[in-house]
Amino acid sequence: MIWEELICDMEKQHYTFGKAFREIREKQGISIREVARKAGKTPPYIWDIEKGNNKPPGKHLLEELLIALDLHNERSISDFLFDLAANERGGFPEDIAEYVMNHETLRILIRSVQGNEKDEQIWQECLKLADRKAGTKG
Repeated sequence: MIWEELICDMEKQHYTFGKAFREIREKQGISIREVARKAGKTPPYIWDIEKGNNKPPGKHLLEELLIALDLHNERSISDFLFDLAANERGGFPEDIAEYVMNHETLRILIRSVQGNEKDEQIWQECLKLADRKAGTKG
């Protein structure tokens, strides 16, 4: 399934984490009961997440939910849900924070760019370089 189009639509409509999760779950054809069972939670807990009565899950539960939906290897969906969860929690995506904390060189790079008036231009150049190194168009 191509998820990019669905993600684009959800971004345009400013979906909440819960609403996006519910739509993704339904597209996968998986019941709340099954997701809850696979993630080790109760169906009412998952329902409350979908309805926005509970905060979006943290990293470990979100990873379990992605596994329950058989989407743990779908990078676009995973990234989208981590970003939505972080936004609603008022924080930084936990998957990225963990990655940054495990790479000293990346932390040094971020701090060297931080506060530079041309920071966006520097990051764009880094992205172009990364795309070239990966063999993608940039």
